[in-house]
Parts: sequence; C-alpha cells; structure tokens
Amino acid sequence: MVKVFKKIICLIAIIFFLNFISASFTNGNLSYSIDKIYAPSGVISGWVNISLINEPTNAIFKSSVESLEKKINLIDLIRKNSNLGFSYACSPLDCSSDYSTIGTGASSKSAVLNSGESSIFGFKITSLKPVVSVDSFSLKLTSDNAETNTLPLAVDFLNDGSIEWKSNIASDNFNDVQYGCYLDSASNSLADLASIPYCEKITLSEAPAVNISAKVVGTATDIPFTMSIEDTGGTSKKTCSVLSSGNGEIGCVPSNFYVNGGDYFVCVKPTNPAVDARKYKIAYEQNSPCGFSGIYSGSYSEDFNIFAKTKKYGPIGTTTFNSATITKEIKDYLSVRYGNDCTKGCIIPIKFMSGIANQKIDLTEPSLAYTAEISATETNMYNFTEMPAKINAPFQKLNLNEIGFSVPANLGNYTYYASLDDINLFSERIRVESAPIIQYVTPLKTAITYPTKFVVGINSTKNISSYRWSFGDGNNATTKTKEVVYAYSTVGDYELTVSAVDAQNRSSSKTFIVKVSPASEIVPVLLQDMSDNIDNLKIQILGFSAFEQKSVNALLKLDDSKKMVLDLQSSISGTTTESDYEAMLGKILNMSIPKLLVKTASSSDLIYYPQKENIDLNSLTQITQENYDIANEDAYRNAILVWDDENLDTKITYSETSAIYDDYEAPLLKTFDMTFTKKDSNSPYLVIKDMNNLLFDQDYSLTSGDGYKYTRLNDQGTHIIFSTTDDVDFITLPLFVSPKISDLSLNGNIPSFQKGLNKWIIFAIIAVIIIVVWLIVWVLIKLWYKRKYENYLFKNRNNLYNLLNYIDGEKKKGLKEREIASKLRKAGWNYEQVSYALKKYSGKKIV
Repeated sequence: MVKVFKKIICLIAIIFFLNFISASFTNGNLSYSIDKIYAPSGVISGWVNISLINEPTNAIFKSSVESLEKKINLIDLIRKNSNLGFSYACSPLDCSSDYSTIGTGASSKSAVLNSGESSIFGFKITSLKPVVSVDSFSLKLTSDNAETNTLPLAVDFLNDGSIEWKSNIASDNFNDVQYGCYLDSASNSLADLASIPYCEKITLSEAPAVNISAKVVGTATDIPFTMSIEDTGGTSKKTCSVLSSGNGEIGCVPSNFYVNGGDYFVCVKPTNPAVDARKYKIAYEQNSPCGFSGIYSGSYSEDFNIFAKTKKYGPIGTTTFNSATITKEIKDYLSVRYGNDCTKGCIIPIKFMSGIANQKIDLTEPSLAYTAEISATETNMYNFTEMPAKINAPFQKLNLNEIGFSVPANLGNYTYYASLDDINLFSERIRVESAPIIQYVTPLKTAITYPTKFVVGINSTKNISSYRWSFGDGNNATTKTKEVVYAYSTVGDYELTVSAVDAQNRSSSKTFIVKVSPASEIVPVLLQDMSDNIDNLKIQILGFSAFEQKSVNALLKLDDSKKMVLDLQSSISGTTTESDYEAMLGKILNMSIPKLLVKTASSSDLIYYPQKENIDLNSLTQITQENYDIANEDAYRNAILVWDDENLDTKITYSETSAIYDDYEAPLLKTFDMTFTKKDSNSPYLVIKDMNNLLFDQDYSLTSGDGYKYTRLNDQGTHIIFSTTDDVDFITLPLFVSPKISDLSLNGNIPSFQKGLNKWIIFAIIAVIIIVVWLIVWVLIKLWYKRKYENYLFKNRNNLYNLLNYIDGEKKKGLKEREIASKLRKAGWNYEQVSYALKKYSGKKIV
C-alpha cells in the first residue's frame, strides 16, 4: 500500500512540474547578449553586435514580445546616452535628411492622402546675405475630412519627428463605450461612495475629447461628484464635475483634455465627502481586477462600474498656422542646420500626415517674412521629397537598454525579438519572475538648488543590492539604501527614474515627474495643502474608535503639526530671501501628513495561534528565571504550541489603516483586539515583542524587558487592545502565551492500547492528504491551462471584456447564442474566441 501511495505522489509531482518546464536557447556566438531574467514589466537590457552600410537614419529598430512592441528610429537609438561610444559616420555629416524639390513653387499647393500617407511641403529661401531673423510665418490649411473615429491629420513642422499640431476638433458624436475589467455579470456587491476615490484602468484610443462616466446607486438629487482622468504614467490629469439625479449614469467631459491613446485611470468620488459621503453607492467586483481605491500603489484590488467613451473627430475645415512658437523654431532651424547661410538655398520642410483615406488638403496664403540685410517675404510653397541620411559603422556593440521596451507584467517564459527594418536580428528566450516592485518616490515637489532627500518605496527591501537613480537632467547616482540626496540646478519638470536591483541581478524601474520650483513659490502652496489635510483628518478620524483616534494622534501629532504649519504661515510675511524659504521647506518635508486615512484590511473574531518562529524562548527565560536545553529549542516551541492549544482559547480582531499621500499610499497603523480565555486555573505569561510605536488602550500592568513586554493572565478571561506601526498582521503578530518553562511537557507518552490505532489514524490522514493534494493540483492545472488558453485567444484582455459586454447587451435584446455567435463571426472574431466568450459569459465549464 505504501508503494502505491508513493507512485501516486510521484505521478502528481510529474504532472504538476511538467507545466513549469521550458526550453532554454543559446545560439553560441557573440552577435548579441541580453539579460534572460526580468521583473514584471522590467525593461530589456543588453546589446547587439552590428555593422551598418548605408543604412537610412530612419530605419526602424523594433523590440517585441508577443503582442507588445516598441519602435525607435536607428539614429535615435544610436544617440542614446548608453551608446555615446558608438562610432559611426553619416552622409550628410550632420545626419539630417536632405530634400529634393518636385516641380516649381506656387502660392498654393494641394494633395490627396490616404491613411498612413504623408506629403512634405515647405518654403525655400535663397539669399546672398545671411538670414539674421525670421519675422513672421503664416499658412492656411483646408481639409475636406468628414467625421471620423481616427486622427485625421497631424503636422510636423521642420520634419524633426516632433508633432506640433494635431486635429483636436471634436464632433458631437461618441465612439463605443470602453470599460476596464469590470463585468456587470460578476458584480453583486456595492461600495459606499465616501471620501476615497474609486478608479478603473481603461484603455482608450487617441481622441480629441472623452466623456468619463460611472453608474451609481442612490436617491438624493443634485449631489456633486468629481470625475477625473489621468494617464497611468501620471503626466496629465483633468477633472470635471457632475450632479447626480438618482440611480443611473453620471458623466462629464473634461475640458481641454486630448486623449493621446493608451491606459488611463478614470476615477469618481463625491466632491464634498464631509457632507455627501455614503449617499450613493457603486457596484464592484474582484474577478481579475484592474481597478483600485485611493491612490494606485502598484497593484489592483477591485473593478468598479466606471467607463468612458471618446468623442469622434469632426471636420477640420480651415485653420491657420501663425504662432510665434513656430516662427522661433524656424529661426533656430536655419541657424543650426544652415548657419543662416542660404546662398545655396535653405529648405524649411513641413510634413502633413493623414490618418484617414482619400483626404484632400489645400495649402494657401503661405507667408514667411525674414530679414537678410533687407526684409523679404517668401509667398511660394514647394513640394519636397525626403532623402534620409545614410549611416556607416563597423562591427560594434549597440546597447538596447534605453529603448525602454518593457517585458510583460505576467510571470512566465517569453521570446524577445529584435529587428531592423523588419529584418530579424536575433530572438532570445526570457523569463519574467517575481522581483522587487517600485511603488513610489517622495517628495515629488521640491525647490531649486535645495538638497532634497528622495526616498523610494518598494514592495520588499529584502535582497536589494543597489538602487540606481537617473534624475532626468543628465546626472545619475547609485546607492545601497533606498534614499538619495540631490539638488536640481534649474526650474522645470524632471523625469526621475529609479531602478532597484536584487541579489540575482533582477531589476525593476519606474519613472516619476519631479516638479522643481523656486522655494518662494512652493512653500506657501505646500503649507496650505498641509493645513487643509490636517483639518480633513481631524474630521475624518471622528468616525474611528476612541482608541484608533488616540493611536492616529499619537503618530501624526495633528495638533502639534497644525501649530507648526500656522507658525510657518505667519512667518512668511517676514521672509524675503530664497534661503529663508528653503529653511522652511526643510521643515515641511520632514513633516509627513497624509491627505486621508483608509481602512485597507480587516478580520474579525479569528482563532489566533502564534507562529513558531515568533516564540522567543530567551525572553521567556528572563521572565521565568528558568533555563532550557538549547539543543531542544524546537521541542520547547512545539510544547508551547501544544500547551496553547490545550489550555487557551484566543480570539483576534485586526484592522489595518493606511495613509494616502499626494503620490502614494502606505500602511500607517495596525490595530489588534484580542481576547484570551483560559481552560484551567494557571496564570501563564503573555509575551509581546516591543514593536515600533506600540500603544495600548489602557494600563495592563505590563513589565518591560529586553525587546519585549509581558504580563500574567490571572483572570479567566483577559481582553487587550493595542496598535503598532510594524508590518505585522493577525498571522505574523509576535505575541505568544506560555506557562513557566518547567511546566512544559516535551514528551507525551502514548498509551499502549492506542499505539496500534494510531498507525491507522496516521494512515487515514495521509490518504486524505494525498487525495486533497491531488485535487488541488488538478484544479491548479486546470486554472493554469484556462488562463494560458485565455491569453492565447485574447492578447489584449480588454478585447475579452468588451466582447462579454457586447454579449450581455445582445442577450438583453433577446437574441439567442447562435444569433450572437453569427454576428460576432461576421465581425471578424474566430470560432474559438466566440465559443470561449459565450461559455465564460454563461458560466459554463471551459476546461
């Protein structure tokens, strides 16, 4: 029988581990090298050994993994900081494109462009004298485009890869509604709309405007709500307001918000939570979520009934380009490209790019006024053909690190491909593993020239070997700790990129925008924000228990902080120098006041058992003045666990309160409510580690020791409440109860008549465990296959969610599955995708 069970165990192990075996590949030469292991969403790092012979500067270098890809022009990759040592030569020498003229100049030009096509028009200046200034520029554009759901036209002045103008005219009509991961069919829960914003990640296509909406449940009318939309990189954010009118959809269109395309966070919350909290609710579910509450901290927890629909592009009609910015760009271009010498002709190119089919554009009334000893105005335009420069380079390493291509976020094995102008350079198997994930950096506002201590927040600091800081101004630093001190020398917004590298050389990075201003500008704003936050917190914690209020005040010292803020505000009137403001800024940055507090975890009336590793025998020795045999240390810990199980009933209620700051969310306080009920008359010792900011709701007559506190449990029942800022919960809490060491039983004798019975009990337990393990493994295998199959069918999971929403809508119209399937097949979905989506919607067995 034992042999049979061994075979079963082996078979289960083989089935289980076969799912995680993958081939590895090394081609055995030095033509390239890339890292093989990455953190989720980590950036590809490596190089390719390459030579170039008359390769166009605009050749496309592409990185890709499955459906993910990123493209970069060859010359842009070569000019990255990591390739400063790359030796190459261009023809022309400055690596810029050259142009040839098509036909003659005229006062008007026109072109018909299809989707993806472009034409280059522009001016040509010929002058025997140097051009000393460009005085004005003007050009009228007319397009015949109709309403469309894609960007109809974009213009790149000087053809330098920078888009200066896009059509941003919106029609009155909308594209289809886009949801995040929320599934109405999976939701049967409602969340109160209170002070915390609820957010959903939604993928949107480029559009001139967007309506952001939520479906809310409530009866009160004219309750103001604030909707917001922000790209997931945090570089642009807009809000708008809307009033409720009972159950149903609320939504608004943020003004002057252009959707560049990509992933966005759409959020909703009451505008005045102090007055209108919990008057409305919103549906949510937790099935493969991509939403969250509060501030995004790097992971998703819920999906909310939040959605968005972009506006379509309207007709462009006629528009005129005449901005001073373009005039200055032309002046600078002539200086850099031609040295203001136009004796052989200076060409000023303008590239027009169409996103729709059969679009006719007319260019009229061109005017370029300039001064070359005498004033002149060019009123003719030309049609140009671009001739990209050619690059030549011998065999050498071209670094790929700064392409910025991120591997998938899901763990697993993938194949990375690198190509140049669609010719494959190499492919390599890579693996995405669990690794440190950067969550936030603070502060993100500071003063010019002020030595600021930046701190990075990370999900785990274990095995982190180094932190790399790229400050966005050309300077870099590497530290062993998660802190660095740096001063920015000029005002501006900087991209601060932080990378964390662990002992296995796995790394993850994240980029943050740091706003640098004069201290005299930033200090008053920060003080007012801090004052408002303190006032809001004082109101908010009135809803907490008396002990939680006591704990929060002990940590944040709200009254003392308010007094300091008021003192600093009153001293501003007498502050005249930047150094005085910088001294004030130092005090402000040392104060850590959140915007609000949220309950992020809780459990109620759970049975508590201490973890074996949290039983501190040394502290018990000091308390009882008794020694133990260190060789039997594990046996003593087991004996305490057995005694605890036989002589004590312990219940625990736990809650975690987190603080939400401007830039991140972090746990602040852990509160524990414990009840100990004895089963005998002994008076054991309650021992608790002396954790950080350990606070009790009353005096329990605890005695302090070396790193611990203890008391005797004399009463039949004992109730204690305490809080700490340590990273512990109801499982990892370092607290245990034990009798004196001399009262512990290390060896229990089993009666002889039970010995034979015990063998059969053990045998039965083993058999049950094997069956349970087999069932768990079988379920895991099914879930694993189901997810892999789902990812295979739907590379973008939003396609699946949109498909499910479509099915739901058609079902509500009364259509049968066969009719829905027929419609979807005609729309281009294949049989497997349609079948899978219908089964998933109906809750039918898939695998």
